[in-house]
Amino acid sequence: MKRRLALGLGIALLLVATLYVVRAAATNYPLHRFESPADSGLWRGAYHMHTVLSDGRGTLDQLVQAAKSAGATWLVVSDHNKVYPGGPRYQDGVLVIPSCEVSTQAGHLMAIDMARELTEEERTGDPVAAVRALGAVPVASHPLNRKRPYLRLDEEKRLAGMEILSADDMLREGLLAPLTVISAALAYPVSAEHAAVQFVERPAATLAKWDALLRERPLAGMCAIDAHGIPAYSAIMRTMGFYAQVGHAPTGQARQDADELIRALASGRSFCGIDAFGSSAGFHFTAVEKDGSVHAMGEELPLSEGLRLEVELGEGRVPEGAVVTVYCGGTELPLRAEGGAWIAVPMASGACRAEVLAPVPGRLWGSVLRPWILSNPIYLRPGPPTQAGP
Repeated sequence: MKRRLALGLGIALLLVATLYVVRAAATNYPLHRFESPADSGLWRGAYHMHTVLSDGRGTLDQLVQAAKSAGATWLVVSDHNKVYPGGPRYQDGVLVIPSCEVSTQAGHLMAIDMARELTEEERTGDPVAAVRALGAVPVASHPLNRKRPYLRLDEEKRLAGMEILSADDMLREGLLAPLTVISAALAYPVSAEHAAVQFVERPAATLAKWDALLRERPLAGMCAIDAHGIPAYSAIMRTMGFYAQVGHAPTGQARQDADELIRALASGRSFCGIDAFGSSAGFHFTAVEKDGSVHAMGEELPLSEGLRLEVELGEGRVPEGAVVTVYCGGTELPLRAEGGAWIAVPMASGACRAEVLAPVPGRLWGSVLRPWILSNPIYLRPGPPTQAGP
């Protein structure tokens, strides 16, 4: 009797696994296919990449080829305590910005656009000062990571940003959920992208911490692939995109384009997109004043009467069941739909940001909501009282 029961259970589990694998193989990415808008000023790239120079599995050439196949036009390559010499360069049409993930006593510190590696004395002394002295941009890597969090988020005021979406964080959280691990393992042989999206979850704790820090100071949010080669570089780059709103097409001059891109990232003129769910290229989050003046992410302006926040995804680019949310000072604002956009009226000063959740297939049936787009903030400083909300 027990043997028959065990056999029946085994057959049932095999059937469920087979159905899941079939669904994984039949799911095509991106899930929602939109016509990409022509915007040469929006640069899609990949941030936080590792190569064989430290603990990655691919060479720099292989990363560049993966980027080209995934539609990424720039790479921030950041090996552990190692820097590719020579500064920014175009390599086979992809802008490569050599950077470094520095091991410090407080945790991992990203240094964007590093001229050289830090010495042991610099890493154990004041690494943020050393990074800034070299003209690089310091960013807290995976700050709430289970294995290696960044411990000085509250007191370190010299950071330009923090990673708000980290593939490494999502992987470590997912590894604690047996069903997620099994689902990814079953999917990987037939679809690396389907395996990768099993780990995508809204980083609630990281976003809450970011909102708390934004009450005190501007802090750009970064979207970190943190790729090491498994899953394949190209698969993870197709899954997650980091969009910089530079405002014009690349010039082809590596140093000039790198400076423009870095300024956009450091000032928060950027947003994260899980492009496996659909291209995020049509996303816009702006503040519109009563006189029609428009302000983008990363900008600061006074709170004024008639000011409104607008979220747009582009005509024909809204998946059925998508959920748009706007937060100001960590508080969710009421929204109204108007002319293809979502409108929120802020009632108090603070950092305002937007999130979009998209419906994606459940493991065997139905659908679930997953994070699709995370914006950077627009900063509202105190001003006259605003009109009543929607």
